[in-house]
Amino acid sequence: EVHKRYAFISPVDKSGEIDSADVWLANVSRRFLQTKRTERNFVCVGDVVACKSAEKNDLPDVSDDLPSCTIELRCKRKNEVSRLDPLRNDLKHVLACNIDQLIIVASLLDPKVKWGLIDRYLTLAEFEGIQPVIVLNKSDLLDVPGKERVKEECYEYIELYRSLGYD
Repeated sequence: EVHKRYAFISPVDKSGEIDSADVWLANVSRRFLQTKRTERNFVCVGDVVACKSAEKNDLPDVSDDLPSCTIELRCKRKNEVSRLDPLRNDLKHVLACNIDQLIIVASLLDPKVKWGLIDRYLTLAEFEGIQPVIVLNKSDLLDVPGKERVKEECYEYIELYRSLGYD
């Protein structure tokens, strides 16, 4: 149970539109910044957080245009897309979390599709319970004379992904 002094911030309403009145300027509570961390950042895109309204003195040198708050709680994540932090290999860099669908976009040609990269994204999506969708563009470039073998290879992979149940 969250105490009454916290407000759940959800800037997107049911229509999918962001109401600027619901956008808050937030900082992370110091207690999270002072503990031993396993992640590069405490919050990331997609996190659900509980905030406490901040006093003017809590956030010095900030604009009065937006309401301010302090993030006091981060709810459990249902999934995440992460990598090792490029600067510190003992930290995880979470890029996004609480994802419902992963759209994998690649060009078939110019640049040529990297099937192994698509496979890695599919593996990640399966592991994290995220619904993957593969979008392949620039198919018109395969209709050029001399690209028949590349086109055949592409359609073999497309059929393979379809047979595995991927859209």
